[in-house]
Amino acid sequence: VQDLLYLAFCGGCHKSINILSYVIAGNPANFITLMNTKAQELGMNDTFYANATGMHSNNMHTTARDIAKLCLAASKNALLMKITTADAYTTEKLGDRNFTFENRNYLVGTGYTPLYYNPLCHGLSAGSTIESGYCAATIADNGELSYLCIVMGAGTSESGRILSYD
Repeated sequence: VQDLLYLAFCGGCHKSINILSYVIAGNPANFITLMNTKAQELGMNDTFYANATGMHSNNMHTTARDIAKLCLAASKNALLMKITTADAYTTEKLGDRNFTFENRNYLVGTGYTPLYYNPLCHGLSAGSTIESGYCAATIADNGELSYLCIVMGAGTSESGRILSYD
């Protein structure tokens, strides 16, 4: 299960998310129901999940305010923060080799590009779709204050530079 969690939340592997949905809830539909129930418990009143991967669906919607609520709750989970902040993850030996997955969140990982890396950032998620643009959510900690940073719908990957603004 550890490999699946790292592949899902560090490597952004959608197949791992789907497998986890079977492990946790018996099937993807039940898992999505759990996601929507948890969203309501967190007060995410403008969020509806239609799939477990976050890929575009006309039925799925959320707001920056709701994502902030989710991120604040998720940031209290030490294991999740460790996984989503990892630069990369190497699986246990599968067959005769290991597989390494780079963190797809350019703010915390340097494997794909060091261009947006920021050592102040910890976790949480980043991704893009044609419909949603570039999105990122992270916690930046400068030693004095912690900031929750959320970017949604950016037109370019320059959203990674949000923390460099004065």
